[in-house]
Amino acid sequence: MLRSTVQFVTVGPRDPALVGQGSWYEAVSVAAGVQVRVRIGWDDCAAGCLHAHTWTYLVDARGSVTLQAQAGDPLPPQPPGVAGFVMAGPVCPVESYPPDPACLDRPLAGASLLVLDATGGQVARVVAGPVGGYLVPLPPGRYRLAPQPVPGLLGRPPALDVEVAADATGPIRLDVVYDTGIR
Repeated sequence: MLRSTVQFVTVGPRDPALVGQGSWYEAVSVAAGVQVRVRIGWDDCAAGCLHAHTWTYLVDARGSVTLQAQAGDPLPPQPPGVAGFVMAGPVCPVESYPPDPACLDRPLAGASLLVLDATGGQVARVVAGPVGGYLVPLPPGRYRLAPQPVPGLLGRPPALDVEVAADATGPIRLDVVYDTGIR
């Protein structure tokens, strides 16, 4: 669910001890499954956030996700650029049908991605967050997203080419999957 939409790429688990955490998610077991609350806050979050939007989802035992409620301020427009999730997989030696949720690709926090311009010059470097998400605002142009090696994984994924249009209304979704070597 958190991986289903680009607006959640930088949202990590809630840390009640962290002052100024404007965006977070938390999961609580309920009779019908797991209830997941996701909050995105903005504008002066160190002082409690001036604006926020919250979604509440129910994930049942089969893994079906239902939006139960949402409330808060309208979300601000997202800047153009690239965003997505960095994952590692496979994590199980044998695939099954239906797929086993325990065998889904895992978030790869800490993986580095370089953003190169059309001439090959580096314009940004981003590190995947706690749930593997990343976001890089970029002006219009052609770019290459170049995953960097991660110790313990096989090589690195191929570079991804992308064009950010002048009329883009938000980031382009580019997910990256590293190979674990499990077969």
